[in-house]
Amino acid sequence: DFIESKDFRTLAFNALPGEPGNNPTINAKVGDRIIFNIVNAGKSFHAFGVTLDDEGFGGILGGTAVAAANSPLKPGEGGASEFIPGEPGTYYYICTVPGHRVMGMVGTIIVE
Repeated sequence: DFIESKDFRTLAFNALPGEPGNNPTINAKVGDRIIFNIVNAGKSFHAFGVTLDDEGFGGILGGTAVAAANSPLKPGEGGASEFIPGEPGTYYYICTVPGHRVMGMVGTIIVE
């Protein structure tokens, strides 16, 4: 669900397997400040990052990360990651734990 005003938009979504609303596309403009507040509600470790491709951990290792991946979060832990796009294009927010991207833990950010 989006909450909007002239100054900000807030998108809250659930990324639990099988839940509706997983991984929505985020639309932004160059220079927008995007803050991801993450809570690991799962039962295993998860980490978060923004990349130029959707290759998951390989993208992080391959140097396509554009927002620092956070340290793995234990179940119940939370963290935050900030991304300010400097160029238009398509970016991906992903779980950077190996194997999690292929399980569907990836979403798209479209920047105009």
